[in-house]
Amino acid sequence: MQQPDIERRDMQSLTKYLQTHRQVWDGNSIMDNYRRIIRVTLTDLWHHPLLMTCNERYFFPPQALFELMCVGNWETDYANYTENRIPSYGKRNIETTIRNSKYAIAFESVYHETDGYQNNAVGELIYSKNIVNRIGTNLAKTNQNSLTMHEVEQELTSLFPERLTGLYGFFIVKKKISMSFLMSSRV
Repeated sequence: MQQPDIERRDMQSLTKYLQTHRQVWDGNSIMDNYRRIIRVTLTDLWHHPLLMTCNERYFFPPQALFELMCVGNWETDYANYTENRIPSYGKRNIETTIRNSKYAIAFESVYHETDGYQNNAVGELIYSKNIVNRIGTNLAKTNQNSLTMHEVEQELTSLFPERLTGLYGFFIVKKKISMSFLMSSRV
């Protein structure tokens, strides 16, 4: 007999709460945030950088750049997105950062192969892709021991800590692009 009374009281409380707090849910910003949360699929959550394998983190920037090739004006959007979310992006210098690396010689050799990189998130992303594509060749030229994928990925993450989470946020929140393109790199 007591169970139905508790359920009815709970339903009345919930109804009353919803009526008194309706303005909270009708506000655009909260509804937009709520919708954003709902749109993240389990697959996309599975590919968050904190849950990625070393292999995925290593190949995420090159695969992301390939995916972004068909997105118009992505460089400006990505630079603006990261500078608004992470203010320190505007104060970075990639060349100075890689000089502090324990693999500075190899990392600088890749840096100096091009005319330079933008000192923003786009530059970090392109530099990360170039490291993945060229680090082995450059180490062979300098007669240094080759680095493992894990060592390169760990060093890039320590030099540019917000790089992968910023890129993930840009894909999921800003562009609403699924992370399913990473399925092939899950090991």
